[in-house]
Amino acid sequence: AFSAAQVVSVDRPGDVAEVRLDSTGLSQRVPCSELRHRFAREDGATSQDNTSLVHMNDATILENLQSRHAMDEIYTYTASILLAMNPYKDIRGLYGEDQCAKYKGKHLGALPPHPYAIADTAYRALVREQRNQGLLISGESGAGKTETAKIVMQFIAFASGASSGHADSIQDRILQAQPILESFGNAVTMRNSNSSRFGKY
Repeated sequence: AFSAAQVVSVDRPGDVAEVRLDSTGLSQRVPCSELRHRFAREDGATSQDNTSLVHMNDATILENLQSRHAMDEIYTYTASILLAMNPYKDIRGLYGEDQCAKYKGKHLGALPPHPYAIADTAYRALVREQRNQGLLISGESGAGKTETAKIVMQFIAFASGASSGHADSIQDRILQAQPILESFGNAVTMRNSNSSRFGKY
């Protein structure tokens, strides 16, 4: 885990630094290889796209994701990749036809990060280029891959004008096929005794 701190001094030849932790004010000596540049924001704002961070490194990306998660902003871009964090609760107004209509036809990045934006980009490319498109939904057990697949299918059904009954039927068939696919790559994890090693497409 990373902690915000100020560098007090660096020992020659620069292998070890003394830092003062922002949270406690205590000093600590750490290897310089464990230090990361950080741009402290006093306004509490976050970045919707990790590529816009002043210093893009593992610590600042994790800090940005943690800050966004605390504000129920569970989606963050890294360029055209969408990172999702499971909120483990319902967030009102995040999904539904009103949100689908809002994202339909919009360029990636024009609105806050969302699976609808990724699905819209793929759908428009499918229609425009007449070429198959694929979405890779990946994550560890319990991360929300199945839920994200449902969200993407909901948007594609909306964008294509399919009736909700027909869209539900397609969703059901895909989800019913999942146990067959999972039987080829299962493993026991701490969260799931029947965890698939496959991504959801």
